[in-house]
Amino acid sequence: SKNSMVAQFCMKVNQQITLYRSKKGTFSREWIMASAEQQPAYLWWDANGGTVPELQYMARLVLSQPASASICERINSEFAFVKDPRRNRLEHVKASKLVALFHNLRLLRRMNKPNYVEPAIGWNNDDEKSGVIKYGVAHYEPYKLVKKIETPARPELPALPAP
Repeated sequence: SKNSMVAQFCMKVNQQITLYRSKKGTFSREWIMASAEQQPAYLWWDANGGTVPELQYMARLVLSQPASASICERINSEFAFVKDPRRNRLEHVKASKLVALFHNLRLLRRMNKPNYVEPAIGWNNDDEKSGVIKYGVAHYEPYKLVKKIETPARPELPALPAP
């Protein structure tokens, strides 16, 4: 059942957090833990979380959340625009899709500006397992107006010598 799958996933995440906190396995290498201070957290988890895939997945979800309430306020104002008295008869699902469309169009407009530097991070509804599109715009399949941004392939690292 779905509850048992969630429980198993949570157990795996808890086990993997223990590995991370106790610095065992991949996390026992000092240079890997030191690199966490040198690069953005989402890149670090992408590069070093392969041995703990469930924890990597959760870290990427958490790191993709906005750090302030401003994004929530912006989405609420977009929702207020959609649910004005003339459009009040929209069903909740349709209104949510319309808000997502307005939000994505705003992101695309910002990305087309010449001084745009920070990539947007969004959800990928096509594949629940992947959860996060790295450096991409939120992609909602019913609306073809939003393009999916391809991420560059990660270069392979040479094998480490045995200790």
